[in-house]
Amino acid sequence: WKGAPRRLASVTIAGERWYHLSGRQIAAPHAEEFGTWHAGTQVRLTFLSWSGVAQRQRTVDSVLASFAWH
Repeated sequence: WKGAPRRLASVTIAGERWYHLSGRQIAAPHAEEFGTWHAGTQVRLTFLSWSGVAQRQRTVDSVLASFAWH
């Protein structure tokens, strides 16, 4: 992270509670990270983005809606 990320409200993805961080990373002007523990393993989904807010939100929403444990 470039500076401290903002901790946003936790979300439910695929039946699990995930933390949600938002901010800047060295590699990209905007990053969203979601994380949880599942079956003893830490899982993180990180989105690095150079697009505008609307496109970024569509991408995150689409991926999170299709996420499933296998």
